[in-house]
Amino acid sequence: MPHVGEAALHRLRIRLQELYRHAACVAELTGHGDEEIHAVAFHPDGHLLASAGGDGTVRLWETATGQPAGDLLTGHDGFVYDVAFHPDGHLLASAGEDGTVRLWETATGQPAGDLLTGHDGSVYDVAFHPDGHLLASAGEDGTVRLWESATGQPAGDLLTGHDGDRVRAMAFHPGGRLLALVHDQSVQLRDLATRQSVLTISANNVREIVFHPDGHLLAVSLFYRKPTQLLYSTTGQPAGDLFNDLPHTMRAFSPDGRLLAFADDEVVRLLDLATGQSVLTVFTGHVDEIAFHPDGHLLAVAIDSTQRDEASAGGGPVVRLWDLNIGHLGAGGTAGCTFALEVLRCRELPPWEQVAFVVEELGGEVAQIRPLWEAAHAEWVSGHLGLINAVAFHPHGHLLASTGNDGTVRLWETTTGQPVGDPLTGHDGPVYGVAFHPEGHLLASSGKDGTVRLWETSTGQPVGDPLTGHGQYVWTVTFSADGHLLASAGDDGTVRLWEAATGRYAGEAVNASGDRPHNVYSMALHPDGRLLATTDYKDDHGSLLQWWDATTGEPVGEAHEFNTKGIPGLAFHPDGHLLAIGGGWEVQLWDPATRLPTGEPIAHRGRIQAIAFHPGGRLLASACLFDPEKPSLVQLWDLTSREAVGELLTGHHGRVVGLAFHPDGHLLATTDGLLTDTGEGMSRSRPALLPLSESIRAGR
Repeated sequence: MPHVGEAALHRLRIRLQELYRHAACVAELTGHGDEEIHAVAFHPDGHLLASAGGDGTVRLWETATGQPAGDLLTGHDGFVYDVAFHPDGHLLASAGEDGTVRLWETATGQPAGDLLTGHDGSVYDVAFHPDGHLLASAGEDGTVRLWESATGQPAGDLLTGHDGDRVRAMAFHPGGRLLALVHDQSVQLRDLATRQSVLTISANNVREIVFHPDGHLLAVSLFYRKPTQLLYSTTGQPAGDLFNDLPHTMRAFSPDGRLLAFADDEVVRLLDLATGQSVLTVFTGHVDEIAFHPDGHLLAVAIDSTQRDEASAGGGPVVRLWDLNIGHLGAGGTAGCTFALEVLRCRELPPWEQVAFVVEELGGEVAQIRPLWEAAHAEWVSGHLGLINAVAFHPHGHLLASTGNDGTVRLWETTTGQPVGDPLTGHDGPVYGVAFHPEGHLLASSGKDGTVRLWETSTGQPVGDPLTGHGQYVWTVTFSADGHLLASAGDDGTVRLWEAATGRYAGEAVNASGDRPHNVYSMALHPDGRLLATTDYKDDHGSLLQWWDATTGEPVGEAHEFNTKGIPGLAFHPDGHLLAIGGGWEVQLWDPATRLPTGEPIAHRGRIQAIAFHPGGRLLASACLFDPEKPSLVQLWDLTSREAVGELLTGHHGRVVGLAFHPDGHLLATTDGLLTDTGEGMSRSRPALLPLSESIRAGR
C-alpha cells in the first residue's frame, strides 16, 4: 500500500468518526424475488418490520438483527400493495391485487379470520383507525370500505370515490375523526361520522398521503419526480414553501414530528420542519417506500430492484435499515454504511472488496467508495443539499467557491477541504454561476432568481443590492482581467456588463441570441477585456457562437452556427490566443484574431459537460459523460499534440458540469465535489500521471 501521510490519516479519521456519529446502514433485507417491494411498516413496539412485495408475499423481519421472523405470509394471488399493523400490534393487515384484504396474527403468522372481500379490482391501501376499532381499505373500484377489526365485519356504509375515481391511498387523521382519500386528481378529507367530504384539495398523480403526528399537516407523495406543493394544513391551505421546489416521490414524518423524510432521485433526505434545513442525507437507490421506526432511530427504505445503485451487492429488491441516531443529528450530516478505517464491513460490497477501503460521502451528490491510499490524497467538498453547479478558485488559491441547487454559495479551504464561514445565502432558488474578482476581495454569484450578487470574500457579507435586469435565470458570471467589469449571461438571451466597483450598468445589454429565442448559457471574456464570446443553446437544435466588442456591446464579425448535442462550454486560453468550445463529442479551438477554427477538433468518446484551461496554458481539462447511467470522467489533453494526457480521472458520483484549476495548476476542482490532486500526490496512485506531475505544476 502506498505511504499515507499522518495529516491525511488524521483528516480521514475525523471524517469517518463524524459520519459514524450520524448514521449507519445496519441491515439489508432481501427475499421478495425480483419484484419490487410495495410497502414497509414497523410494528408499534418496533421489534418487527413487515414488507409487502410484488411476489405476492408478506415478510416479517426482526429489526434488531435484520433476520426473517418466521415463515412467509402467503395467500394473496398477485401483488401485495400494502401492509399495516394494528395499533396494539397483535394484527397485521395486507391488501392485494386479488381484491382481498387479509388479517394475520403477528405472533404466529397465521391468518386471523376470513378474507375480507367486496372490492371489485385491486386493493391499494389498508390502514387501522388510531384507536384500532376500524380497518379501512381503498381500491381500484373507487371505494373505501370500513371493517370492524375484531370481527372482520363491514362497519357501516362504504365511502365512494370522487366522480367514480379509484382511491389510490388513504390515511386516518391522528385524531380519528377524519379520513383522507387520494383520487386521481384530488385529495379529499371525509368526516367518518357523516361520511361527507369536508375538504377537497386539487392534486394530480398523488401516490400516498401521510398526516403529521399532531395532525396539523398533510404531506403528499407523487408517482413521478417533479416539484409540487408538498405540505398542506388540514384546512387545505399550502403550509409554507420550504420544500416545494424539490422533486419528491415518497415521504414520511418522524414520530416526534420534527423531521420530514422524502425521496429525491436516489437519496432520502431528512429535513427539519422548523427550519427547512437538511439534517441528514441517506444514499440508497431508486426509492419505493420509506418508514420510520416508532422511536425514530431507524429508517426503513425499500429500493426498486431494477434501479439499485451500483455499489449494492447482488440483484433483486431490498429493504435497507439505517440507524439514524437522530438525537445526534446536525446540519449537513450524511448517512453511510458501518465501517472502520482499515476494513470496510459493508453489505453493499462483495467480500473481496472489503479490505483497506473508506467510504467518503457528502450531502451533495457524492457517495463514494475509494481505496484508502487514494482518499488520503484528496478532500471532498461537502455541504450542498443537491447538485453542485459551479466552482471557482480565489486568485491566491487558498479558497474555493462552489454554488449549488440548494441556493447557497460556499467557501472552502483548499488545503484542508474544510468550510470557511457560513454559507452565503440570499438567492431565491438554485445558484448557477460564480467568479472571483482578480484581486480576490469580491465574489460574484448568479442564479435562477434572475439576480447577480456580490459578496465580500473576507466576511461573506453582501456588497450592495442584487444586480437585476435579466428577469430570468442567470447562468454564468465572469470578471474582466483588469477587474473593472463584471459580465453576466442569462435565459433572456442577453449578456449584461456591470461596473464591478459600483454595480451599475456599464452600457447597454448585449442581445447575444439575436432573433433566436435561445438562452445564453456560456460566455467568456478575453484576458485583455475587449473581446467577449458567447454561445446560445436550445433543445439540442444547435448553437450560435458570436463575438462582441465588450467595450461597445457591438458584434464583431459574423456569427457561426454549429450543431451540438448539449450545452457548449467556452474558455479562453490564459494568454488569449485560443478560444475553446466544448460541445457534443468534440472540443474545437478557435483563433480570436481571425475568429475562425484552428486545427482539427479534439475528438472525445463521451459527451462533453465542461472544459477548463490549465493556467500554464499547455493543457486542457474536459469532463465527459460516456454513459448517461454512469458518472462523468475527466480527461487532460495536450494542446500541442491534441492527445490525451494520462488516464481518465475517475471517482465521481454524478455528472460534472463545472471545472476549475487552482492558480498554480496542482489542483483541479469539479462540481461533483472532489478536489483532484493533479500533482505529485495523486500521481503516486496513478502511475500514468507520474511523468506529468512536474510539468503540470510548472505549467510547461
